[in-house]
Amino acid sequence: MPNAAGRARNRCSHSSGTRGCTAFVAFSPSTATAFAALVNAGPTVGVSSVQRAYEAAWALVERAAGTRCDRDLPRSRLR
Repeated sequence: MPNAAGRARNRCSHSSGTRGCTAFVAFSPSTATAFAALVNAGPTVGVSSVQRAYEAAWALVERAAGTRCDRDLPRSRLR
């Protein structure tokens, strides 16, 4: 996926869940960045844990690459 500067970044992710827990992992070989989130809640309609983990992971990839992406989360949500 190209960034704002037109350079491609490899991004891979996977999410899964069972009754009572949800997991999300992501990595970017091009920026040597990895992210994992474990949630003590099953995947249900209206729960945004996977979407928030996805957004946080790609914000970290963009930050590691030294660019800012319009989809970046505000810094206060990443702390």
